[in-house]
Amino acid sequence: LIWSVGHITAKASVTELGDELSHEIVDHTVERTLRRLETGATALDYNAAALRLGLVAPADRTAMLRYLLAGLEANPNVTWYSFGTADGAYLSAYRSGGSVRLTWREQVAGGARYRDYVVAPDGSWTAQPEQGKPYDPRTRPWYGAALQAQEAVWSKPFLFASGPPGFILSKKALGRDGSAAGVWGIEYEMAYISEFLSQLEIGERGRAYLFTKAGEVIGHPAAGTDIAAVQGWIAVRDGAKKRIATAHDHRDPWLRRAYAAALSSGPGAAGGSFQDDGETYLWSAGGFPRETGLDWRVAIVVPEDDILGQIQRNNLWAALAAAVIASSLLLLVLWYARKRLSRPLQGIAEDLARMAKLETDGTPRITKSRLTEVAGMMGAREAMRSGLRSFKKYVPADL
Repeated sequence: LIWSVGHITAKASVTELGDELSHEIVDHTVERTLRRLETGATALDYNAAALRLGLVAPADRTAMLRYLLAGLEANPNVTWYSFGTADGAYLSAYRSGGSVRLTWREQVAGGARYRDYVVAPDGSWTAQPEQGKPYDPRTRPWYGAALQAQEAVWSKPFLFASGPPGFILSKKALGRDGSAAGVWGIEYEMAYISEFLSQLEIGERGRAYLFTKAGEVIGHPAAGTDIAAVQGWIAVRDGAKKRIATAHDHRDPWLRRAYAAALSSGPGAAGGSFQDDGETYLWSAGGFPRETGLDWRVAIVVPEDDILGQIQRNNLWAALAAAVIASSLLLLVLWYARKRLSRPLQGIAEDLARMAKLETDGTPRITKSRLTEVAGMMGAREAMRSGLRSFKKYVPADL
């Protein structure tokens, strides 16, 4: 009983500890992700002010490219730093394969004219062969969403050509006269999220995931930064096209179970456990702060034994040790009780055996006791002894 109570108490304590640890990891992942994205909103506010004050002019395409290049260099976490004009031009500075590039896409008859440049370390531009293919930023969801909003808005996730998923944070640009001059866009490639998740130590086998409310998988620890590994974990083929993997039908069973549990728990922090293949798994999930505008969630899944196993084993040994100590104390108490109770009873029994032979003159073996019951028996013995002595006056003892 002692062992059982100790084990149950220990398990409840370490389960609560494991839950707190999982929530700390969720909060840390949210904080780490936001730290990479937090400069975007500030940069867009600065861009909007610069355009409104006339510090930049969309009509001067070359000057705009220089401005965008400066913005990209000032924000190392950004992949594309862009501006889509009201007349359909698209200007951007972006990172690709370890180099920095510029693109200037202008609407012309029959499509768009592409003028691309590679930026050298010394800041010089090298023009690339011109291309001609359709592109109009005004038809893109990120552009239209920004025109309808007063604040910066996040796009739905999409796949970069390089493989990893990404997002666009966009904001409407107002000219000096208050009319819409275009839309600013900042794009983030999210490969670093999977790399970060792969480096988290959550027990021996625990995993952390990042996905949207709709279930699009943004970060998976198996993807890391290897583009080849992204396939199947972040990106999947749907016929001839690639799309972002979804949690509800993901190849990772832990992610499927965690997403289903998190979806049913609502937007706040939550946690629980589930069984899979005879093993118990703990899960925790938490969303991003509402003011960020991100409907993303972080989920942690870890086998219960990974986080709680060693602690439970330690507590089990502690419970067993407590049981041994308690049993030893019990034996000691029993020995002491036997000493205080058995010896007086044995002495009274020996006195009664002598009195059965009418031997009433010997000194009683036990003359006092603190135990009320034993003292009562001694009183009865002495009364019997006195009666036998009186009886011996009339009947000889050897009769």
